[in-house]
Amino acid sequence: MAGKSSIFKQVGTLRIIWGIIVVLCVLMVFFADGDDSGWHVIPVYVAPVVVVLNIWGLFLDLLISWLFMSQKQAQERLRYRNIMVWDGVMVVLLFAFWGPFFASMFAGS
Repeated sequence: MAGKSSIFKQVGTLRIIWGIIVVLCVLMVFFADGDDSGWHVIPVYVAPVVVVLNIWGLFLDLLISWLFMSQKQAQERLRYRNIMVWDGVMVVLLFAFWGPFFASMFAGS
């Protein structure tokens, strides 16, 4: 089942939606230095919170996928491995784009 289907079919609809949310968060980092009124409230205040929640959720999903992978046979192991790669790419994207924002915030600048 998992060997011949696309990565999108393997990871499932909810993880695809989660990936879209992560991409939207990555795009919002470019507007996070704006003023804090009007629509700029979303990238300045809401997006950083969503990023932190996504990172926690992605690490939890990585852990659960690893646990499920250890109990499955070859084809299902490949599916869970692809899910772990999917989650890992999203975590790397969030850290790569939002890392400097949080580092400057924690540095006090």
